[in-house]
Amino acid sequence: MASSSVSSDDVNPFTAGSVAISAATAQLIHIKSHVPVILDLGDSTFGTWRTFFTIAFRKFGLLDHIDGTTDAHLKLDDAEWMQIDTCIVSWLYATLSPDLLSAVIQLDDDAYTAWNAISSQFLDNVVQRTVQARQAFHALHQADMTITEYCGKIKVLADTLRDVGSPLTNQDLVVNLLSGLNNKFAHCVSTISAAWPPMTFLQARSFLLQEEVWIANRAQKAATTALLAASRSAGASSNAPAVGSSMPASAPPATGATGSNGGTGGNGRPRKRKKQAGRADGTSGNSGAPMAS
Repeated sequence: MASSSVSSDDVNPFTAGSVAISAATAQLIHIKSHVPVILDLGDSTFGTWRTFFTIAFRKFGLLDHIDGTTDAHLKLDDAEWMQIDTCIVSWLYATLSPDLLSAVIQLDDDAYTAWNAISSQFLDNVVQRTVQARQAFHALHQADMTITEYCGKIKVLADTLRDVGSPLTNQDLVVNLLSGLNNKFAHCVSTISAAWPPMTFLQARSFLLQEEVWIANRAQKAATTALLAASRSAGASSNAPAVGSSMPASAPPATGATGSNGGTGGNGRPRKRKKQAGRADGTSGNSGAPMAS
């Protein structure tokens, strides 16, 4: 008779159901540490908000409170379960903006009812929301936005379309990303388009972020070079004589006498003539030899 025992290698330790936290633990949880998003009707953060909460519910083993698998009315006699459910309602309300909170808050709501009331504010009128989101998605251009801002807006619109049941493919995201780039990144379109295997949206975003850094560094280097050249040009101009200056040229120095008769000497003053003692010897009035009688 074959043995019916099952070896330990055939047992999957991860098949066991999740274990919910206790009510005492739930009361100590600061939900904003796990869901750092305030949901507002004017913002496109519903997808992010819902993702954070879904992760938190899985982490704490509480998905049955909001996925409809457990009827809260059948748990009225389970004080522990009801206490946890009330904690979840307070978590949901604590992450809503004042306007949204006033629209959905109800005194006796359970977690499932509150969850669906909030979701309906963003998922109702599916066709209209889909049309609006698709129009905004295809009309989006980078303009003066950074790559981070531009890609962020693309992702928000893609999440909105996913939430209303009209998800976009990765190729849709990349094509729209490239078609809306400004002229500064126009040279990147051919590089990303020709990549094989094709780049994902995140890979294209990473490539453009690196290109943005390179462009900024090149612009800074060009500005520094231009400033240095202008400084040198200004210094050279200050040392050169002004064009059309009226300053007279320096006169050349005098060189020697200009003549033998009463000319000027080398120092520019007229030379004094020496008195002639006489035209011939013995003609001076002061001669010492007496005349013969």
